[in-house]
Amino acid sequence: SRRGSRPPAAGGRPPPPLLRDGDSVRCENGTGAACDAAAEGNALILKLQERSRLNRVANEANTRRRQENERYDDYFRALGQKVVEKEGGGYILMPQAQGKSKK
Repeated sequence: SRRGSRPPAAGGRPPPPLLRDGDSVRCENGTGAACDAAAEGNALILKLQERSRLNRVANEANTRRRQENERYDDYFRALGQKVVEKEGGGYILMPQAQGKSKK
């Protein structure tokens, strides 16, 4: 699958979205009628809301990846190992005492 695209869930359907759409009450990820009211015409806030809309797919992919990594961390912690992200991409397992995650 392409990077950033959602892998199919059970039954071949993509997983449900993690980030919700805004509405008339809440501005979510730069979407929803409430965003205009929240910005109050401020150009910087409007620009940031637009950036949030444009980055939504990447933000959701990052959120999903972090959640998946947390599940792996819990599993391997029980085995005394730690999942460490490599600088160039990918992951390695290390003994828990040695594992330093990339920041």
